[in-house]
Amino acid sequence: MVTPDHTTSYILTTRHDGGGCVDKDTVVVKASIIDSSLRLAGSPKYWTDSGDSAVLHVQPTANIQWFKDNNLINGAYNTAYRVTETGSYYASLVNEDGCSISTKNQDILIEDPIPGINYPLLYAVIELPLDLDARHFGDSVLWSPGTFLNTQTSYTPIFNGTSEQLYFIQIKTNAGCVTVDTQLVKTIKGVEIYVPTAFSPNNDGLNDILHPILRGIKEFHYFKIFNRLGQQLFESKSAQTGWDGVFKGIPQNAQVVVWVFEGLGVDNKIYQQKGSTILLR
Repeated sequence: MVTPDHTTSYILTTRHDGGGCVDKDTVVVKASIIDSSLRLAGSPKYWTDSGDSAVLHVQPTANIQWFKDNNLINGAYNTAYRVTETGSYYASLVNEDGCSISTKNQDILIEDPIPGINYPLLYAVIELPLDLDARHFGDSVLWSPGTFLNTQTSYTPIFNGTSEQLYFIQIKTNAGCVTVDTQLVKTIKGVEIYVPTAFSPNNDGLNDILHPILRGIKEFHYFKIFNRLGQQLFESKSAQTGWDGVFKGIPQNAQVVVWVFEGLGVDNKIYQQKGSTILLR
C-alpha cells in the first residue's frame, strides 16, 4: 500500500531462485491531491442585526459543490459561499483527475433579535415571597438591579421586598443576541379584590366591560355573574376576560347583577368574594 504525496515511479524486480533470470515491472502512481481545508471568515454564531457575517472558503479545484444539512445547495459552486441561514455546511470537491473529497462540516448559528417586552404588573404583599418568571429562551439571564431578589441569574427568582421595584431582565442567546425585558413589582399591605359597582356596556369605550381588578392574586379561579333569578349570565377563568352585558347574543336590560370571585393570593390563601353591580343602559 503506497500513499505518495507526489507522483512516484515504483520498480519491482524479481529473480528466479536458481539465479540468472531477472525481470522488472514499473508502475507509476500519480498523486492526485485535493486541498480539503475549509476556512471560515467571520463568526460561526451571530445575530442578524449585529453586522457580522459568515463566509466559507475552499481552495480552487475543477468542481465545487456546497451542501447545507447534507442537502445540495443549488447554484453554490464557487470557492466562497456566504452563509445566510443556520445550518451545518460543507463542500464536495472534485479535481481534474476525477478524485473527490469532502471538507469538514462547519456549523453556523444565525439568530434574529427578539424584541423586549414589558411583563404584566405584579403585586407583592409586603415581606411575603413572590415568584417572578422571565421568558424562557436564550442561554443566560440577568435581573438588574438585584434588590429584593434571592438571585439575579435565574429565570425564576423570588422577590421579597418592602417597596416598589422595576427590574430590567437581560436575556442572552448562544449567538450573543441580547433582549431586555422589564418587570414592575408593586408592594401592597394585603391582597385586594375590587369590582366596580356599576358599568355601562354601550360601546363608548368607558366602563363597557365588567371584570375584577386584582392586586396580589396569582391564580384566577373564576368570576361568575348571575341575574336576580339566579341564572348564570357569564363565567370567566381569566383576569383579562370580562362581561360585555350580552347573554346568548342578546344585550341584557338594565338591572342589578350578582357576582362571585375566587382566586389564590400570593400569600397562598384562597380568596372568595361576592357582591353586586348595576348594569346601566
